[in-house]
Amino acid sequence: MKSFIYKVNQYLIERYPNIWNTRLVWMLSASLIVHVLFFVFGLATLTNPETLQDRGAEDIFFKNGSIFLSIIITILLFVVWLIYLFKNNGFKSFYPASRNRLFLQYFYYLLIAFFSF
Repeated sequence: MKSFIYKVNQYLIERYPNIWNTRLVWMLSASLIVHVLFFVFGLATLTNPETLQDRGAEDIFFKNGSIFLSIIITILLFVVWLIYLFKNNGFKSFYPASRNRLFLQYFYYLLIAFFSF
């Protein structure tokens, strides 16, 4: 697994440095895994037929704390991404970027934020 991650990072840094710098591939895959985990957790919560007899199924998620847990996991995912993003500050200062590259980087940030939240 470690060699796979190293190979993918090498490929991205050589061909698509902007994607490598924003960690787009890893964040989108981590977001996909977390969203599948949230889906499975929500499915397991709603499979109990006794809890569905009450009105307002959204209250179930607030009572058992799954909304709080999902918010904490999402914030942690976002903070870890920001730590790795700011770790490569030298990359941004030593490589000048054009307007198109800056716009693409901004678009990648929005894409990661959209898929994370």
